[in-house]
Amino acid sequence: MKRLVLLACAMLAVSASVNAQTTEELIARAVSAAPARAQADATVVSWNEDGSQVVLREGTNGFVCWDRSGENPRRPFFVQCTNKGNLARRAQNLALSRAGNSREEVNALMAAAEEDGTREFPVFGAIYYYNWGNDQESATPHMTVTVPFATHESLSLPAERTDGVLFLMQAGTSSAHLMVPLP
Repeated sequence: MKRLVLLACAMLAVSASVNAQTTEELIARAVSAAPARAQADATVVSWNEDGSQVVLREGTNGFVCWDRSGENPRRPFFVQCTNKGNLARRAQNLALSRAGNSREEVNALMAAAEEDGTREFPVFGAIYYYNWGNDQESATPHMTVTVPFATHESLSLPAERTDGVLFLMQAGTSSAHLMVPLP
């Protein structure tokens, strides 16, 4: 039995080292969501298990990118880039996600923070660039624009998803955003 436990531990250590990535690989993976012209000068961050932020590379263009792979089982590969001004909201989203035991609980915590005025707001007009999919090679790009508290009426945009048309999601909340169709 002792040998089996040691063998299992050894196998786990080997598989972990195979899956481990260098900092340069992590950076390249994260910035793959950014427009090509922004990748070289983007800040790249990650978060420790305790929620503390780690800067993998300091950038100079106001862009920040991170890897969200593993956060959503439907999207094994998920990287994201946006304005650095949105980091406080990302940190709050992570903290609220850790505090809830289900998607419903997390949504309730976010709604409560919005209701009591403690919800961090995104930078109005900031673009979020995403790449997601089963892996990096097959990932598809997505883009949203933050418009906190905008409504369908205030922007004169459709309330429903329509192929090839810009539309507003989560209208009237701090999470309101424009879904930008990409070719």
